[in-house]
Amino acid sequence: MKAEDFEQIALVDWIQFKPKIKDYLIAIRNEGKRSKIEGHQAKLMGLRPGASDLFLAYPSNGKPGLWIELKVPARNGKPAGKPSSEQLLFLEQMSLVGYATKICYGWHEAANTILEYIGDKKANE
Repeated sequence: MKAEDFEQIALVDWIQFKPKIKDYLIAIRNEGKRSKIEGHQAKLMGLRPGASDLFLAYPSNGKPGLWIELKVPARNGKPAGKPSSEQLLFLEQMSLVGYATKICYGWHEAANTILEYIGDKKANE
């Protein structure tokens, strides 16, 4: 597993303690190595290069949902993960049609983003 996977697992663990929204967080499994045939089939089935890692299908603050691109935070002098041009384009397109979008560096930032999005003023534990 990649470091980003552990961040996403931590976020999914955290959201289980948020009964109001826990059932609305959806993981988008876009990455992974595929053969050319599998890649072609995945595209035919709706695979979208650049689609964000997570979608919170919960309307709030006039937005129909929140797209989160989760990256690893900077650690031990290593730079944080960077979004690809496809990921940036996807977020821009989602924003243009009314969704909330955010690139989050680590699960803590993602958790705080979700709390802000739903209007929960409590600090992230």
